[in-house]
Amino acid sequence: MKIAAIVILYNPNNSVIDNIKSYVNYVDLVIAIDNSTQYLDCIEKIKQLSKLEYISLNGNFGIAMALNVGIVKAHDLGCSWMLTMDQDSSFENDIIRVYKEYIYSHNTEDIAVLCPIYIYDRHRTRKQSRYKQVSLVMQSANLLNFKAYEIIGPYNDELFIDCVDYDYCFRIYKKQFKIIQCADAKLRHSPAETKILKLGNVNLIRYGSASPLRYYYQARNLLYLVRKYKSFKMLGVLLCKLFKIFFLFNNKCKYILSYRTGIIDCVNNKFGRKVYE
Repeated sequence: MKIAAIVILYNPNNSVIDNIKSYVNYVDLVIAIDNSTQYLDCIEKIKQLSKLEYISLNGNFGIAMALNVGIVKAHDLGCSWMLTMDQDSSFENDIIRVYKEYIYSHNTEDIAVLCPIYIYDRHRTRKQSRYKQVSLVMQSANLLNFKAYEIIGPYNDELFIDCVDYDYCFRIYKKQFKIIQCADAKLRHSPAETKILKLGNVNLIRYGSASPLRYYYQARNLLYLVRKYKSFKMLGVLLCKLFKIFFLFNNKCKYILSYRTGIIDCVNNKFGRKVYE
């Protein structure tokens, strides 16, 4: 079984090199798909890493297209399973060994994705069974079964970024495949910037904060999922985003405008990369 890691680059810094080094020795090769809008010194350093194949898209075409390019390339190089990685993620342990143990001991004909436990500073990990079927999962450190991918289809590049992984999860189950979370696979992940709401010296809650542009994509694409899959869970997430804008964020006007524009664009079926006129 040959496994390629596919990492999506976007204007990376030197920490990305360390992240790649955390898993390069566990896979057969790494395919770096570069969505960067500027050429940085560390990109040249990344290109020199062992077992790494570098592909530049010469611009930012979104995470979905980059993933699809990497997956097709990995298959052309003889890989049947692909590990999809964010540039800000790193292995906590040998995730590949955990995934292989599952593959060698189970029938994987109906398995589309194996996924890890995510470790980050605003998420508490809970004890769970060694293997657990889940309905939704983030994209980083997913081990993708190419046979299932051929049936499910490519990632939806109209979404560009945000909710690309959730859309794929909905499609996995529509095609009667499964997602299995492996409790012994641990990934260090950094989704958005963590901020803390305090009352005096007491930390009340930790929450994620992203740019107004990301909230445009999140509002647009979450509403897309609500409408396409009739998902009340995604509606709850969409409303939670609005709650955060009103009660937790500064620059509320910018965030509200981005959120509102995202909603309007979804209703008007305007997808892809946001271009401000």
